[in-house]
Amino acid sequence: MNISRVKNIYFLVCFLLLCIFLHGCFFGTFQTAETLGAGNVGSVAYVMVPTYGFSDTTMEDIAENMSAGGFLQIGATDNVDIGLCFSTAGIGAQGKLRFTPGSRTSKRRKSGRTRSTGRRSRKRSYNPFDIAAILSVNYNLWRGGLIPKGDLVGSIRFGEHFSLYGGGEIFYAPKITDKNLINYVNRQLFIGFNVRRSEKVNPEMDWIPSSIYIEFGYPFDLEKKTFMFGLGIGGANLPVLFGSCLGAMGD
Repeated sequence: MNISRVKNIYFLVCFLLLCIFLHGCFFGTFQTAETLGAGNVGSVAYVMVPTYGFSDTTMEDIAENMSAGGFLQIGATDNVDIGLCFSTAGIGAQGKLRFTPGSRTSKRRKSGRTRSTGRRSRKRSYNPFDIAAILSVNYNLWRGGLIPKGDLVGSIRFGEHFSLYGGGEIFYAPKITDKNLINYVNRQLFIGFNVRRSEKVNPEMDWIPSSIYIEFGYPFDLEKKTFMFGLGIGGANLPVLFGSCLGAMGD
């Protein structure tokens, strides 16, 4: 068994253990309103935790409202992304629709040629402001039932490497094991930022995440009021990355 396969197994086992202890919550967006573009692929893994400050807060309170997971997206068109998502709320599908029109033109540098390749270098164009809607539907593996979730996201891009985003989300989590069939609606406002590295990197460093997300949220429907704090990484070979981290911890 090669090292890469072992790392992937480590990642899957740890994620399954995480999902066993944490279940039900679906907080967190971890994406801007920009779309990938037709044919492009993107992935993100994240974790979001409540920052309780009450003296009677227990680990059960924290674990019950934590969220962790990730998603894989492919650009169906310039304005639509389709993907799969997996989280402590289950597994499912995700779609993203950008309402602002995309810019299809590309700008060329005046210098004409680069030293490394001798070819003209193109500078990707982008909108400074975007708005998008994200719809996700997960199947709850532990309690049964579907968990629909909707996000409305707006983002502002500051240059090539930094974006600020925010919006609101709502998800509907049924507890079909409850005798009264009580349903729970969870709403949250969020704000975050995304930092991206340059696309020109050494091929040996492709495992390094291409972007980092830091996100803050305020949920309205939790019994104990709290702020949410989340971290996400995108664009890397996530199983190999996490497997490497776990392997280093075990050495």
